Amino acid sequence: MANDFQVIAPMARTVADAKLLYDLLAGPDPRDPLSLRFPVEASPEAPAAVRIRLVIDVNGEPVDPEVRASVRAAAAAIADVGYQVDVGSAPYDLEAVRAVYGLLSAAGAARVLERFPKWRDNVSENVATIGATGLELSAAQYVNALDRLARIRAEVAEAWQDFDVLCTPTAATLPSTIWRSPPNHHERLVTWVTRAPQENSATSLPLWKAGEVTTMS
Repeated sequence: MANDFQVIAPMARTVADAKLLYDLLAGPDPRDPLSLRFPVEASPEAPAAVRIRLVIDVNGEPVDPEVRASVRAAAAAIADVGYQVDVGSAPYDLEAVRAVYGLLSAAGAARVLERFPKWRDNVSENVATIGATGLELSAAQYVNALDRLARIRAEVAEAWQDFDVLCTPTAATLPSTIWRSPPNHHERLVTWVTRAPQENSATSLPLWKAGEVTTMS
């Protein structure tokens, strides 16, 4: 429902390979009218003095100690090679984002589910609840959510004038196992994962293993 509520991007083993993929994908495509606004030329070089903001807390939301420690260590390593890293706040209001995301997610689920007459018998309880909520939304509610999203985008764009790079966890919690998910795991996960329209996530990097899993930033 809003392309920048998700991050779909190439995956590569090295920075050089990732850059090669981005260069191939960059620019407009005549098959996608929305892409025609993108410039053909390559992105400008990074400024000589890159301003990095470290954000680990968003509205007091919990972050696993292992995740917090690994991101802080990554920021310290960046600072050690000469970059300025300052701790700061997230450039958005999490509750405002959640409100818009919840409404647009419900509308998106309803758009898909209504194509199938017996969808209620073939989806999980959670998906059924989200879909039912979306089907009850009015056109005015949907358009108002798009208006709120546009305001959030504008506010975040203005906030980005104060820094060049935002360093955050990719997710606030470690991955769950296939057999067991900790309480509120999904809610803690999406606090960071669904922030894409606000921070326009560019790169997720593996930092190091925390037990049997690898933390990302």
